[in-house]
Amino acid sequence: MKISDRRKTNFFIVDNQLFDVWGKELKPQGIAVYCCLIRHASSDSCYPSHATLAKECGLSKSTAIRTLKKLSELGLIRISKRHSEKTKGQTSNEYTILNLPPQCQSDTRRRHI
Repeated sequence: MKISDRRKTNFFIVDNQLFDVWGKELKPQGIAVYCCLIRHASSDSCYPSHATLAKECGLSKSTAIRTLKKLSELGLIRISKRHSEKTKGQTSNEYTILNLPPQCQSDTRRRHI
Protein backbone atom coordinates (compact mmCIF):
# COMPACT_ATOMS: atom_id res chain seq x y z
CA MET A 1 0.00 0.00 0.00
CA LYS A 2 1.29 3.46 -0.86
CA ILE A 3 0.51 6.42 1.37
CA SER A 4 0.74 9.92 -0.08
CA ASP A 5 0.87 13.15 1.89
CA ARG A 6 -0.85 15.92 -0.04
CA ARG A 7 -0.93 18.52 2.72
CA LYS A 8 0.11 21.93 1.48
CA THR A 9 0.14 23.96 4.71
CA ASN A 10 -0.76 23.87 8.38
CA PHE A 11 1.18 20.85 9.49
CA PHE A 12 4.01 20.11 11.89
CA ILE A 13 6.64 17.40 12.17
CA VAL A 14 7.00 14.90 15.02
CA ASP A 15 10.06 12.71 15.56
CA ASN A 16 9.43 9.03 14.79
CA GLN A 17 11.16 8.29 18.09
CA LEU A 18 8.16 9.75 19.94
CA PHE A 19 6.09 6.80 18.77
CA ASP A 20 8.80 4.15 18.42
CA VAL A 21 10.46 4.66 21.80
CA TRP A 22 8.12 6.75 23.94
CA GLY A 23 4.63 5.69 22.79
CA LYS A 24 4.01 3.00 25.40
CA GLU A 25 5.23 5.22 28.23
CA LEU A 26 3.29 8.32 27.15
CA LYS A 27 0.01 6.70 26.18
CA PRO A 28 -2.35 8.56 23.80
CA GLN A 29 -2.85 11.61 26.03
CA GLY A 30 0.92 12.11 26.40
CA ILE A 31 1.44 11.91 22.66
CA ALA A 32 -1.48 14.31 22.09
CA VAL A 33 -0.22 16.93 24.56
CA TYR A 34 3.37 16.67 23.26
CA CYS A 35 2.17 17.09 19.66
CA CYS A 36 -0.05 20.00 20.67
CA LEU A 37 2.95 21.74 22.24
CA ILE A 38 4.95 21.19 19.04
CA ARG A 39 2.04 22.58 17.05
CA HIS A 40 2.07 25.77 19.14
CA ALA A 41 5.86 26.18 19.23
CA SER A 42 7.25 29.04 17.17
CA SER A 43 10.85 27.92 17.60
CA ASP A 44 11.54 25.62 20.52
CA SER A 45 9.05 26.97 23.05
CA CYS A 46 5.39 27.93 23.38
CA TYR A 47 2.87 29.33 25.87
CA PRO A 48 -0.57 27.65 25.49
CA SER A 49 -2.81 27.74 28.55
CA HIS A 50 -3.87 24.58 30.35
CA ALA A 51 -7.41 25.21 29.08
CA THR A 52 -6.20 25.48 25.47
CA LEU A 53 -4.18 22.27 25.70
CA ALA A 54 -7.09 20.44 27.31
CA LYS A 55 -9.59 21.63 24.69
CA GLU A 56 -7.35 20.90 21.69
CA CYS A 57 -6.42 17.42 22.99
CA GLY A 58 -9.93 16.46 24.12
CA LEU A 59 -8.81 16.10 27.74
CA SER A 60 -9.91 17.50 31.06
CA LYS A 61 -7.81 20.36 32.38
CA SER A 62 -6.56 18.20 35.27
CA THR A 63 -5.48 15.42 32.88
CA ALA A 64 -3.67 17.96 30.70
CA ILE A 65 -1.82 19.30 33.77
CA ARG A 66 -0.86 15.79 34.95
CA THR A 67 0.33 14.95 31.44
CA LEU A 68 2.48 18.09 31.26
CA LYS A 69 4.05 17.12 34.59
CA LYS A 70 4.80 13.63 33.27
CA LEU A 71 6.35 15.01 30.06
CA SER A 72 8.54 17.25 32.21
CA GLU A 73 9.55 14.43 34.58
CA LEU A 74 10.52 12.26 31.60
CA GLY A 75 12.76 15.03 30.26
CA LEU A 76 10.76 15.66 27.08
CA ILE A 77 9.80 19.25 27.93
CA ARG A 78 10.86 21.95 30.37
CA ILE A 79 8.22 24.03 32.13
CA SER A 80 9.19 27.56 33.20
CA LYS A 81 6.86 29.97 34.98
CA ARG A 82 6.46 33.37 33.33
CA HIS A 83 5.82 36.44 35.49
CA SER A 84 4.51 39.93 34.87
CA GLU A 85 7.07 42.67 35.43
CA LYS A 86 4.31 44.98 36.70
CA THR A 87 2.47 42.71 39.12
CA LYS A 88 5.21 40.10 39.66
CA GLY A 89 2.43 37.49 39.48
CA GLN A 90 2.60 34.44 37.26
CA THR A 91 1.11 35.08 33.82
CA SER A 92 1.64 31.73 32.09
CA ASN A 93 3.99 28.82 31.62
CA GLU A 94 6.63 28.56 28.94
CA TYR A 95 7.01 25.04 27.55
CA THR A 96 10.34 24.25 25.93
CA ILE A 97 10.49 21.22 23.66
CA LEU A 98 13.68 19.30 24.48
CA ASN A 99 15.57 16.77 22.38
CA LEU A 100 14.06 13.35 22.93
CA PRO A 101 16.22 11.13 25.14
CA PRO A 102 17.36 7.96 23.29
CA GLN A 103 15.30 5.63 25.46
CA CYS A 104 12.47 5.89 27.91
CA GLN A 105 12.89 5.27 31.62
CA SER A 106 10.79 2.09 31.64
CA ASP A 107 13.18 0.56 29.05
CA THR A 108 16.17 1.49 31.24
CA ARG A 109 14.58 -0.01 34.37
CA ARG A 110 13.83 -3.30 32.56
CA ARG A 111 17.44 -3.66 31.44
CA HIS A 112 18.79 -3.27 34.98
CA ILE A 113 16.51 -5.84 36.63
